[in-house]
Amino acid sequence: MGKTKRGAKDERSEATSVYYYSTLTNNNPYAPCFAYRSLIIVWSESLTAAKTFDLMSLEDPAKPIVADVRSVSSMGNKILVGTKSSDILELDIPTGEARGLLNGHYGGELWGVDYNPTGVNVATVGDEGILCVWDTKKHQRIGWTNVGGKARGVCYMADGSVIAVGMYTGNVVVYGETGLEKKADVKVAKEWIQCMKYSPDGSTLAVGSHDNNIYLLETRTYTRRSVLKGHSSFITHLDWSSDNKFLQSNCGAYELLYWNNRNGAQIKSPSSLKDVGWDTWTCVLGWPVQSIWQGAAGNDINCCVKIAGNLITGGDDGGVKLWRHPVVKNKAKKKVYKGHTSHVTNCCQGEEGKKVWTTGGGDRAIMQFNMVD
Repeated sequence: MGKTKRGAKDERSEATSVYYYSTLTNNNPYAPCFAYRSLIIVWSESLTAAKTFDLMSLEDPAKPIVADVRSVSSMGNKILVGTKSSDILELDIPTGEARGLLNGHYGGELWGVDYNPTGVNVATVGDEGILCVWDTKKHQRIGWTNVGGKARGVCYMADGSVIAVGMYTGNVVVYGETGLEKKADVKVAKEWIQCMKYSPDGSTLAVGSHDNNIYLLETRTYTRRSVLKGHSSFITHLDWSSDNKFLQSNCGAYELLYWNNRNGAQIKSPSSLKDVGWDTWTCVLGWPVQSIWQGAAGNDINCCVKIAGNLITGGDDGGVKLWRHPVVKNKAKKKVYKGHTSHVTNCCQGEEGKKVWTTGGGDRAIMQFNMVD
């Protein structure tokens, strides 16, 4: 992946605490570390500055998003540094080299996640306004950019070439995956965007907003061609049919509606679509997911994704649940997997159903689950 873009603002805070950690030993020529803002100074035994690191001057992928130091610990010739943007770095004192060990999101909640259908990358976007691309084989962040504000919706086009981000402002911002260069930025909705999906053929982007509408954008210029009106609450989930002709959608009032892609009309006879194949199934309402609600209040289930003969759900209890699809029997059996310390906000699948990724709201964690027989 090429060079990523950043906002022009210097993210160093006006005032940052000073952190110390003493590591003076018989075999260690270095004394305590001193950290202030993005600077880390290593003292010699004679208490002169032996080495200075400025996290702002590091190169990708070690350079943190926000270079404010929040914790520092040293042992021997190594220093571990934790930053405001949830980055953990390892600094080598003799060589001056820096290595990124861990990255993450760091503000508000984390909702946006999607998998590149053509590769091994996953994209996430958080409330702090950072779009990240992750290599799921190496478990490393390989690119990021500041989208300019709070965002909770993200999706890949089917060919993996672009990533669309849904903003709290109602804008849709589109980036090329390689280098994360901005390709489009259009005002679409009156309120914030929670869910988006490209049609299987890539010609249309469906955008679900908290203004209760779904917007269809043609992807050559990202101009609006249809507004789907009919829901009585904010749009939470949507899916395309495999032939690009239809959409299904859920909203905050627990409605399941169907739409004609060609003219944007609502289809008021659901039985006419009983034989339609769906490209994805992420709607939490519908015949094949009816029993995932056993014992749950309406807002307890935030996401689901169908994977071959299985269904994954995530909700406010923090559990990731595995069901046999379709889930239609009363008291259907499930397996529950723990890991998140907060509500599970979203999930997606990739690698031909071999992997599942989930996001946590308050813990802002991205977790990978392997599907095994």
